[in-house]
Amino acid sequence: MSKLTKSTYKPNTAMSEDTFRAKFSTEAKARKFWEKMIWNGKPKCPHCGSIQTGAWNRSDGRKGWHRCYSCKKQFTIRMGTVMECSRLPLRKWLLAMYYVCTDRKGISSMALSKKLGIGYRAA
Repeated sequence: MSKLTKSTYKPNTAMSEDTFRAKFSTEAKARKFWEKMIWNGKPKCPHCGSIQTGAWNRSDGRKGWHRCYSCKKQFTIRMGTVMECSRLPLRKWLLAMYYVCTDRKGISSMALSKKLGIGYRAA
């Protein structure tokens, strides 16, 4: 068994909840984070897999939509993920994942619903 030395020991790298909330304070910041994590900054159509896409400004004002030039379908970052049929904001999804990852022994769905201010079934 090897000894832990100062060069091998890593300090706590967990982000505090206040820092997390400041980093993802708006829905646009959360969407940009998801786009970077899932698409690596280059939108990819979940329908046909093409990278020939462009931003699409909807007439109803909703943001984050893209349009594929190959199959002519529209999509968002939620398509093809567990968030697809959810109406929860992306910020709440990120916060839920933060709580699940940082809690020592896991978090129950009841506690998660209370912390996020959502219903038990959604949690």
